[in-house]
Amino acid sequence: TTGDAALSDRIAAAYNCAMTAFGQTMQGRGLTAIEVWKTVSAQAVLPENKVKNAAALGLVLGLLVGIFAGCISVIYRLLLNNAEKLLFTIIAFTKTRPFWIAVWFIVLIVMGLIVGWLMSWEGMASGSGIPQVQGELKGYLNQNWHRVLCSKIIGGTLCILGGLSLGREGPSVQLGAMAAKGIAKITKKSQTKER
Repeated sequence: TTGDAALSDRIAAAYNCAMTAFGQTMQGRGLTAIEVWKTVSAQAVLPENKVKNAAALGLVLGLLVGIFAGCISVIYRLLLNNAEKLLFTIIAFTKTRPFWIAVWFIVLIVMGLIVGWLMSWEGMASGSGIPQVQGELKGYLNQNWHRVLCSKIIGGTLCILGGLSLGREGPSVQLGAMAAKGIAKITKKSQTKER
């Protein structure tokens, strides 16, 4: 008892409510009557606010994911476009200079080795990226988001600089998905919400 009849009645009512809600005695879990009262009254207030807070958090996280994924995709496309321009400049420069053609071939070999190492470091970065995202969504794959981002961006840029053909849409989808996964991991979301 608390010495206050009204407060004691509220505690008793909260205790009975908790026993009904949880289906077992709360004191059996080691909680005192005061702790039960605090727990139940806090839970009685939460449902309305929880929905509003969840909606606001979802909106903020959605905006954050969109901004992060968009920035990553734009940076990737800018890197590819600039690598392509640099390639055309290199080709124009080396076209009539046999020594620089040989140097360029050595640079191409080094770039190929770097891309090969990146793909062995993170195999999920190879290919278009859309099948990897589908596998991730279905729960068949678990990609390392930051390694995929690094490998895909660096590898794609080096491939374009080397004169290889590379689509932009598939890799952008995978980069956006990995950016979203990164936000989910940083904010410690469940696997269901991560997908």
